[in-house]
Amino acid sequence: MRESEENSLSPGEHRKPAIVVRPALRFGLLLVAPGLLLLLPRLALSNSLQARLLWGGPTVALLAVPLLTRLMEIRLDQEGVAVRFRGRTSRIPWTELTSASLTAGSMGRSRSTSLLVLEGNKGQRMEMPLLLVRVSDRQRLMYALEQRMAPGTFKGEP
Repeated sequence: MRESEENSLSPGEHRKPAIVVRPALRFGLLLVAPGLLLLLPRLALSNSLQARLLWGGPTVALLAVPLLTRLMEIRLDQEGVAVRFRGRTSRIPWTELTSASLTAGSMGRSRSTSLLVLEGNKGQRMEMPLLLVRVSDRQRLMYALEQRMAPGTFKGEP
């Protein structure tokens, strides 16, 4: 916390730490690692340029997983809620947040995932899939949202 922020607080007031929820790194690695393991025997037996290129793609994907998990986050702080997803960050102050819901969204064939939808009174709408978020982090996020929002504006899982 910056010194100027500390000085602006009254003596009995303590600033709550921000809650940050990101996709779990291990889930992302579990998505990429099987592809590498399937390609490994074929690539180990070949010395061709094509095999090296095939090995390079999944290796770059494996190295990119930590970066991608850092580019997606939900942050709850004193001012409001911010969602960083698909290369942009959107923020809704607590005073403008009118509804939050956790709904089941479809990720293709029969797979469903939780989708956090936040709406503000000025037409703001933010969506964040929680597919790769740990269950404990998801529960902590939902509890914090429910505590900070007005009664009746938070809708949990269907």
